[in-house]
Amino acid sequence: MAAQLGTVDAIDARIVDHVLPHRWVEDVLGPDPDVAYGAVDRLVAWAEAQRLRVIDTVRSAGRSPMELLDEVHSTTSSLTRVERRADVGIAFPGFLAALERGAISVAHLDRLGAALRRLLPHERDQLSGDAARLLSIATSVGAGRFGRQLARDVARLERARPVPDDPGGDPVEARFAAQQAGIRLSSHTDRDTGMTVYHWALDPLRSLSFDRRLAAVVEALHHGPPIDGCPTDPLERQAFLRAHALLLICEGQAGGSSGGAEVIVVIDHTAPDDEPDVDWGRPTDIPARVLDDLLARTSTSIVEVVVRNGVVVAAPGRLDLGRTTRLANRAQRRALRALYRGCGVPGCDISFDRCTIHHILWWRHGGTTDLCNLIPLCNRHHHLVHDRGWTLALGPSREITVTTPTGKVMATGPPRRWAA
Repeated sequence: MAAQLGTVDAIDARIVDHVLPHRWVEDVLGPDPDVAYGAVDRLVAWAEAQRLRVIDTVRSAGRSPMELLDEVHSTTSSLTRVERRADVGIAFPGFLAALERGAISVAHLDRLGAALRRLLPHERDQLSGDAARLLSIATSVGAGRFGRQLARDVARLERARPVPDDPGGDPVEARFAAQQAGIRLSSHTDRDTGMTVYHWALDPLRSLSFDRRLAAVVEALHHGPPIDGCPTDPLERQAFLRAHALLLICEGQAGGSSGGAEVIVVIDHTAPDDEPDVDWGRPTDIPARVLDDLLARTSTSIVEVVVRNGVVVAAPGRLDLGRTTRLANRAQRRALRALYRGCGVPGCDISFDRCTIHHILWWRHGGTTDLCNLIPLCNRHHHLVHDRGWTLALGPSREITVTTPTGKVMATGPPRRWAA
């Protein structure tokens, strides 16, 4: 029997080719929308894997994939993206197999491809040698968190590059200099809407204090009187409030500032290596001399927060405000940032700076502005809680339980800020 079926890999391939897609189609057409939605994602991943295998077959036959443009309604740019994914699949065959099984998404593959393009050839080989660990992470977390793990791996490899004799040979210094030289502001007017659209590119250091101030103004607008024309769609609402916050800052009407930049050192005793995690507000490296200069400024402070199993053990400032104020103070936001990299809902990859601090027991229902009653939520999930009937509950170690109006329950353990 084994001889007839061939190797285990061949058996797995047959299962993927015949059983799984048919099962997912049945789920898509079934009565449960939650099951159907996940099955659609897996079918999309499976279909993309087949497309990548077609690209590989065309190449193996000595043909150019560009010839396929005559057969499908596609564009050169979209075919280029597919070819890049196919290259990743060749370098990391385990990822292509996982995509075919629906265990990862196309976004995971794109994150991996972007990381590879930043590396030198020998560094790509080193990353390929770590494929098993990367695949284990990719199949257990969303594409956003996987991308952050890859960013740390890429930064580690870049730091290990030999430094030439010239003073500017440090790759981190070189990248930071390029970022500073790359500051740009451009604009164009949309002919259809008559709106002027700006594109502003800032280096990570300059954007830090500006983003902190912008976030503080957005938070105040979110809890303030409604603004005429504010959209109801959560994503559009967030973009609307950010635009109005920027206008208030430019017009000098923002009413204060975020209080300057801040570097948070998180001591997480839950982490495997128990190593401090320095969060200066950007998922990118900056030269040590620049970080030292940042810390030396009077407007910049370094703050230590100690956490264990989802509980803040030590942090400066008042963490419990009771009913004295509705808005979370800076100390509370700092403590929450030490616990969460982003939105507190399981599986969400929106960064902390794009989140609103939500009361588990709503303020208008008598909830307090105490740390144990607060959680960061992205605008989409905040909308689902306030307008779509989602309910949240926190355990003693900040285990979160999400219950939807249909009775579906999503639960997770304590937040693990160090997790990929």
